Amino acid sequence: MGRLDGKVAIVTGAARGMGEAIVRLFAAEGAAVVIADVLDDEADAVAESIRTRVVSVHLDVADEASWRAVLAETVDTFGTPDVLVNNAGILEMSPIVDTSLDAFHRVIEVDLVGPFLGIKVVGGAMAEAGRGSIVNTSSAAGIIGFSQVGA
Repeated sequence: MGRLDGKVAIVTGAARGMGEAIVRLFAAEGAAVVIADVLDDEADAVAESIRTRVVSVHLDVADEASWRAVLAETVDTFGTPDVLVNNAGILEMSPIVDTSLDAFHRVIEVDLVGPFLGIKVVGGAMAEAGRGSIVNTSSAAGIIGFSQVGA
């Protein structure tokens, strides 16, 4: 028996890196997992390699309608989510004096607005169900200044 048997999880930024590792661990522990990412082909490949109770869905974390669509697909496929892992994040590598306002806005949209919307949309469904856990991952860049990552 796995530690997550019978649980349903949504993991953002799950097509590669840490998100992919989380998906693989959750699936190995018995969870049904939604691989949510903008990298559709890579997310599909992860799902195909696991093959058991996983599905990949397109998610733009900065778009509330996209979150609502992922929640609906999750509920239709596996049921109400028990776990949300807000893992999606981007990094703009440039000196702040060379960083465009558009690039700065995109970092804010993905790294801050994304988790906010996930908590709002998925957290609402969890609250209605009376259960759920939300994990927000972050980078050390959020608490320590680094050269070339002013955004």
